[in-house]
Amino acid sequence: MKIKFITENDYKIWDEFCYRNSYSTFWHTSDSMKYYIDSSFNIKSEQKSFIVYDNNKILACVPLLLENISGTIELSYGGCSIPSPIIDESLSKNVIKKVKKFIFDFIDKIAYENDVIKSSVYISYLSNGYINEKYKCNYLLKYGYLDISNLTCVVDLSMPEKELFSNFSKGHKSDIKKAEKNLKFNIINKDNINIDDVYTFMNYYFKVAGKKTRPINTFDNIYEWIKKDLAVLIMASYNDIVCGYSLFTTYKDTSYYCMACKDKNFAKFNVSHFLQWEAMKYLKKQKIRYLEIGIQDFSDTLSNFPTKKDIDISTFKRGFGGYIITVFKGEKFYNDEEFIKCYEERIHKYAGRNFQEKISE
Repeated sequence: MKIKFITENDYKIWDEFCYRNSYSTFWHTSDSMKYYIDSSFNIKSEQKSFIVYDNNKILACVPLLLENISGTIELSYGGCSIPSPIIDESLSKNVIKKVKKFIFDFIDKIAYENDVIKSSVYISYLSNGYINEKYKCNYLLKYGYLDISNLTCVVDLSMPEKELFSNFSKGHKSDIKKAEKNLKFNIINKDNINIDDVYTFMNYYFKVAGKKTRPINTFDNIYEWIKKDLAVLIMASYNDIVCGYSLFTTYKDTSYYCMACKDKNFAKFNVSHFLQWEAMKYLKKQKIRYLEIGIQDFSDTLSNFPTKKDIDISTFKRGFGGYIITVFKGEKFYNDEEFIKCYEERIHKYAGRNFQEKISE
């Protein structure tokens, strides 16, 4: 087996290989990688994704970014976990095992050569291949990764619209009915997109946030997504005044609730509820089956410390029905001192947040 680090010249064959694979997701695409390379002011990313070949045949595509995160070198994806490798499904189980080992050995090699502190990977889950797989496990543990799995919520849009709505919480149903009396929506997709629409969204997003939260290149990438039918932007308005936006990725028959913003002055109109419902109806018409609404936080773990706001957002998302699935994740440290330091900090943080009364005694 041989390795080829990719350049922009390889993006076409990369995307074609991924699209043919039933386990690939939007986050494997070159458009996604370009977005993550530009996604933060505090992260400098270097493309380290590679293709595994054998006899001129592609066996696997492995997304990977080498990132300097405020002085710390990690293998990550815009500071987040990397999607798992996409491997040729026509290979036998034994060959797939060999390819996986080859891939993760090479990732370790990259890590040691670049003084990487940690790598983090998740097993890609928002695809037909994965969702319909009978047996699922965190295979990352076979390659020295520590389990940091979490949960997310997915809605199956294939059911009739009435049934879809009936699965919403009582409060969400009521809020949506009220919102429909006051709000209108506009779909911005590949058929009507122009760059001004995206910059208007960007300026609105920054205005709501009160600051520039990400580089402008991020929104140039979003424009490309929409142009290529890889995303849709939905806008809500009241009396022709914009009061919120939601952005959803679209890839094959899956969609991800990517980002949103709303003006708090229109809170009484339940803008977020309205946008989510209009998005579901639109995506359903576009033959999207699986919509990921987002990560589900319930309480602290040793790898995640959600705020009350995070937990409230999770509750809001669950109100749209769907089912909760495990996102298998793993992290691997390449420096014992950094590992000890990281886990000591997490343990003390967990204890301080969850055993305060006992500690104070």
